[in-house]
Amino acid sequence: MDFKKQLQTKEDCIQFISNLCIEGLDFHFDDDPLDLSCFTKVEAVDVKHRIKECFSLLDDPFTYLLEAK
Repeated sequence: MDFKKQLQTKEDCIQFISNLCIEGLDFHFDDDPLDLSCFTKVEAVDVKHRIKECFSLLDDPFTYLLEAK
């Protein structure tokens, strides 16, 4: 997965969340990706930015996470 790609639309965010689930990398978005062993430090920093973007663009990213599972 490309964690560096900025999410600019609602659809980008939904696809990002879905891809996390498909790859088995989904996690509770209140958790810090830096604390998770499934991401390198570089990836975790990028994921953290992507999750912030999801919260900016989506009303409730948790809903999409649950739907994607």
